[in-house]
Amino acid sequence: MTRAGRVARIVLAPIIAYAALLVATSLALVLIEALRGDLSAFHPNLVLSVSGLGRLFRQVSPTGVAISQIVGEGGALSAVALWLRRQIALREILDRRPRPADLGLGLLGTGAILVLAGIIGAILLALHATEGSPVQQAFARGIGSPWLLLLMALVAGFAEEATFRGYILRSFMRLSPLWLAIVLESAVFAVFHLGWGLAFGPFVAIFTIGVGLSLIALRSHIYVAMVAHAGYDALALLIALHAH
Repeated sequence: MTRAGRVARIVLAPIIAYAALLVATSLALVLIEALRGDLSAFHPNLVLSVSGLGRLFRQVSPTGVAISQIVGEGGALSAVALWLRRQIALREILDRRPRPADLGLGLLGTGAILVLAGIIGAILLALHATEGSPVQQAFARGIGSPWLLLLMALVAGFAEEATFRGYILRSFMRLSPLWLAIVLESAVFAVFHLGWGLAFGPFVAIFTIGVGLSLIALRSHIYVAMVAHAGYDALALLIALHAH
């Protein structure tokens, strides 16, 4: 493969991940509605527009939203792994077996990310920049099963770290200086999480968390970042469940 071809694959990888998330999540939402026997509001262009997806998210139960997110995470990782398979193999990212120390360091990382998120959240709250997205609004209506939320946190911890700090960060590092690779990857990570609704507050918060997770993965190992990510998501979701 030529250098231009390798660069094209690297640049397009985030788009492939986002498209896979969109398709997998949308299909899962439609399937969930079909299994519930409630497709009265469904029409062919529902999954082809942002507004249609927003309506679908608002009408599906929180449990359905969580299941669709789990499916989407798996779809995104699978798509990126297939897209970049000639450049980076999953065995290169998971280059050793997990160790007990990874768990301990990961839990410390969870604490660091919580502190970081709290500081950024306080700043954004002071700036009145806390608007949400259709996905976030769907969770705000009702959180769903705590066990399903824990599963979603574990899947997100593995799939998103393998996708972003594994494939995408490594890819960007081949094109740019380390600091720029972290910035680019964290920006992609933030856009990926916006739930089809660009908003300043959530973008800044998730971008900052992405930078923190990137530093954890680079300073220790991706397994540590996976634990930190899953731990943060689990705590955030369980706090939201308790608050609801």
